[in-house]
Amino acid sequence: MATTTGSMGIRLRTRREELGLSQAELAGELGVTRQHLSRLELGHDTPTLPMLLSLSRQLGVSTDWLLVGRATAETPDVAEAIRADQGISEAAKSHLIGLVEELLRHR
Repeated sequence: MATTTGSMGIRLRTRREELGLSQAELAGELGVTRQHLSRLELGHDTPTLPMLLSLSRQLGVSTDWLLVGRATAETPDVAEAIRADQGISEAAKSHLIGLVEELLRHR
């Protein structure tokens, strides 16, 4: 288990650095201290499930990739996820889907 945690910490640090974020910046976005993020990156702490989900969202990677180093089998349909979210107005859904489609066209 320690090896998996350590490997996850390496992936976490590598992705953070790829995004050009400092530990302090990412920690602020996650609502944790820089020291806690450092302990995660060093493999001294294991993230809780809510923290794992937050890391996944903030870093733009799957939880599978963070945990075991491989992407999930299927890429989620972002537009479908937006349509299914009942907490977003129809106008906002339309706007978000348009933004996602525009981003995908320019990849």
